Amino acid sequence: MEHFHTDHLQSHSEIINNGCLDVLNQIHADAASIAERLLASGTINQQTLERAHRAAEESGSRIDQALNRLGLVSDDLIVQTWSSVTGIAPVSALDLPEAPPCHDSLLPAFLRHARCAPLQIDEGVLILAVEDPLDSFTSAAVAARTGLAVELRLIRAGDLDAWLKGLPDDTLQAATPAASDEAVSLDVERLRDRASDAPVVRLVNALIDHAIETKASDIHLTASRVGSRLRYRIDGILRDAEPLPAGLHASVVSRIKIMAGLDIAERRLPQDGRIRVSARGQEIDLRVATMPHAHGEGAVLRVLDRSAVALEFEALGLSAPVVADLRRALSAPHGLILVTGPTGSGKTTTLYAALKELTGPSRNIVTVEDPIEHHLDGVNQIQVARKVGLDFAGALRAVLRQDPDVVMVGEIRDRETVAVAIQAALTGHLVLATVHTNTAVGALPRLVDMGAERK
Repeated sequence: MEHFHTDHLQSHSEIINNGCLDVLNQIHADAASIAERLLASGTINQQTLERAHRAAEESGSRIDQALNRLGLVSDDLIVQTWSSVTGIAPVSALDLPEAPPCHDSLLPAFLRHARCAPLQIDEGVLILAVEDPLDSFTSAAVAARTGLAVELRLIRAGDLDAWLKGLPDDTLQAATPAASDEAVSLDVERLRDRASDAPVVRLVNALIDHAIETKASDIHLTASRVGSRLRYRIDGILRDAEPLPAGLHASVVSRIKIMAGLDIAERRLPQDGRIRVSARGQEIDLRVATMPHAHGEGAVLRVLDRSAVALEFEALGLSAPVVADLRRALSAPHGLILVTGPTGSGKTTTLYAALKELTGPSRNIVTVEDPIEHHLDGVNQIQVARKVGLDFAGALRAVLRQDPDVVMVGEIRDRETVAVAIQAALTGHLVLATVHTNTAVGALPRLVDMGAERK
């Protein structure tokens, strides 16, 4: 087993000068050997390996990390395979100590940042559990802090995360009631640091990649008494996925909030934001909504993959008679066309297909949406901004002063909006809108409930 001692440490500049590129190439070569061993054992096939290679190239990660991030190889198998290749013995959560040695020099904040767990000191050698056997910098840093030689053990990332979460927060222990603001600031910085850790970044990227690959419309992440629950909405049905590793829920939610430009310090109020990512050469928009729950903050991400949506009636699965009736209604000079259905049923996508057919130089088409899910050429699209007082009704009234021929309202949800929409339809405008009802017939009593007149 290889030992690391302060007498043999090199500075970062020395490492760079002595061939950092060679070290990096060797690391990737070692990782590739793991992939080849998994292929030879029949654990993965050639197609899976090629898929992981593409993911690794796109993300700049190692092949073994890509296999794990995509869910193609489990944490247990990664640990077992690395152990057989390197000779580093694996350990489990039962081997992690309640009170780690060298607590004076290896503070919890350092251990979280370095992602390691000191197990015990055996004859002047510190036994250290790590998740990445190729990360020599962590071993060197621990040796430098303790003055001890270091011997490695391998541990699952989830077991390490759970143990690190249970450590006392050294940055907050010294805080007093008079320094509560400083404590909150430190807590926020800790959340930000953990959310920026490579495993958390890889995990969030993997959640998004999986949603795109499975054509999921939503990602649901909720906290419960027993841990974190992860679900994907596929074909309108929520399906459970493998839960997040223990202790990573708050970090993952914080990472999502950082990506969406939200305030990670605010965990008592709901927040909304958007994320734009690139996948397979396409721009993917994610609409993020966070909500405080009884056992922690939850998040829902709506996946808006423009490339996966064909804005044509036939491609949406509508029958020929329905398409004919809809086109007949769209040819009218004025009136109100409502598309109804539950969340995620394709209401807005159907209206976008209708607008695409109506778009032309002879028509002024304006939409009022929250959010704008697809950007359409030749259509003036307005984003609702309630924080500055621009709601659906106010925006719709302003639109009617812009001499529109066709108006689309993202959703009719209150008395004022339904009144303005009906008035616009009666005064020479073609109005398209969505209403949240399970059936088309249910739209009429819903409009009446919102204040539409019975006539």
